[in-house]
Amino acid sequence: MSRARLKSRFEIAVHVGLAAIICLLLGLNFASNYVVYRARTAEQRDTTSAFRQAAIAASRVVQEAYPSTASPDEIKRLKTAFVLTELVVIPISPAENKGIARRDWLREMVRRYSPSTDPALMERLFKGQPGEVTRGVGDSYDYVYIIPSGAGRSMLLLSAERPRLAYLEDARPTLILVMMAALAVVAVAWVGLSRMIFRPFRRLRNRAEAAGRTIAADEDDSEAIVSEYESVIQQLRQQQQELVHLNEEIQRKVDSLEDFNQYLVTTSQSGLITLDVAGRIMAANDTAHRLLRLTTSGVAGRPFEAALSEHDQLCGIVRDTISGELAGGYRELIETDSEGIEIVLGVTLSLILNRRKREVGLLMVVNDLTELHRLKAEVEDGRRLAALGEMAAGLAHQFRNSLGAISGYGTLLKKHFNNVEKPGLYAEQLLEECRDAESLVTRFLSFARPLDFSPVSCRLEAAADAAVAQIRAAGLPDGVTLNIPHLEPVELQADPVLLKQALVNLIDNAVKACSANGGTVDIEMHSRAEWVTLAISDTGVGIPADHLSRIFTPFFSSRPSGTGLGLPLARKIVDLHSGHLDVRSKPGEGTTFTISLPLHSPVDKTLESAKIDART
Repeated sequence: MSRARLKSRFEIAVHVGLAAIICLLLGLNFASNYVVYRARTAEQRDTTSAFRQAAIAASRVVQEAYPSTASPDEIKRLKTAFVLTELVVIPISPAENKGIARRDWLREMVRRYSPSTDPALMERLFKGQPGEVTRGVGDSYDYVYIIPSGAGRSMLLLSAERPRLAYLEDARPTLILVMMAALAVVAVAWVGLSRMIFRPFRRLRNRAEAAGRTIAADEDDSEAIVSEYESVIQQLRQQQQELVHLNEEIQRKVDSLEDFNQYLVTTSQSGLITLDVAGRIMAANDTAHRLLRLTTSGVAGRPFEAALSEHDQLCGIVRDTISGELAGGYRELIETDSEGIEIVLGVTLSLILNRRKREVGLLMVVNDLTELHRLKAEVEDGRRLAALGEMAAGLAHQFRNSLGAISGYGTLLKKHFNNVEKPGLYAEQLLEECRDAESLVTRFLSFARPLDFSPVSCRLEAAADAAVAQIRAAGLPDGVTLNIPHLEPVELQADPVLLKQALVNLIDNAVKACSANGGTVDIEMHSRAEWVTLAISDTGVGIPADHLSRIFTPFFSSRPSGTGLGLPLARKIVDLHSGHLDVRSKPGEGTTFTISLPLHSPVDKTLESAKIDART
């Protein structure tokens, strides 16, 4: 209840003020009407008095002239003396009351004062009341006076112009109408002004309460709004000062960060180039100018095709990345410098995204990998020589065994040459050993020489099905189960012949691992992002931990009958496809070989072949 009273106190004050103003206006209106009324009454009284004096004077003249009528000069004198516009004398009774005289008088009166003769005069006579002033036409006023009984009983009609009285009478309805209209306007203004005055305060109070800024219950609306406004102004000033300090601090950090970024870009040993979404170069550091042989000025703002016109392969990659046909990432390019020397450039393209994950540009990082590739080639050559040394040692060991067998069988053939039952058997065994030695040499040569890599569009699940079909055609050992589910179609760029050969080597290796005690070989395939993986798992004997680091070494095999070339050849083929071959194994539980291949086109065949050849 107190809150309602406090809340209405301001409204009551406003209403009282408006009521006072309205009462003042009404008082002024009534005062003006009263003044007009008094003035009109006084004017009417003066007019009546003037008409009465004129009528009395005219009645004397008429009675003195009786039985004749007053002369025109007398009438004119009376009109001039009393400022009359008209003075009409109308007899009421005849001079002689005899029959013939009365009839003649009546006939004369009808002829002179009939409505058809002078209708205006008759209307004025019928309208007027004896002894009262009546309004005529315009500013004219009439006065009817009946001469008292005596000689010359007549009726007088006096007329005079009274413009002031006419103005005051005409102003009376206008003032009343204006007063009514003023009352209506004041009422509407009262309601409108009260709403206009109270609504902002109510809205401000509601907004303040909605914003959690409570207003004390002992405050009036206006006082509360003013107090709240002052509080908000003070808080805004404090926040403004805080914002100024924060802005200064942020500006210092921004300047420091800009300087740091500028130093980073300037001193970076990598070439940095930024492009907008339209392909125009926004900035390029000195290293980029040096590596790509760009002009020292005029690069910023130019399309990348014009600035990188000497690098067709790089322009194609940038164009495909901006259009979305090629995903960003790392690329290695072989180019020729101005002196005709081949250089290797490592290019990384990254899309620049804003906070809304929308593309706003492209970042290109360029590095000179020529020296790194030279050192890598030297390391790979050393590894290749080491591998060739191990291969040569293994080959020598195998040849020594084969030659020992050949020598032994030759000795037996020599001793038992005369025995007709033995020479054929010994000769056949001797030929078998020779064929094994020839097969070993053939495998060695096919592993040592570069592979003929011809990638085409093919399906990985088709290569897996063909490899499984070849293994099953050769026959599975007893107790071994080969499971391959329905694989989803996955298309990639690969050499189907080499891919099938790698899968056959891995599946055959898994089958042989389960041949001793039986087991299961499972093949699974999964695709994610830009890669596809194919896992070949077995439940065989597993690989000892000390052998895991050597299983891809040529001629290393844990089986007496193994050549040690299957796994190295499979890894060589996977590397040739820019993929990875990983192995996980636990002795007694089984082994899993996982092939990971990219779904996009493999890297340049010549460069990749050289890399794989150097590794082997």
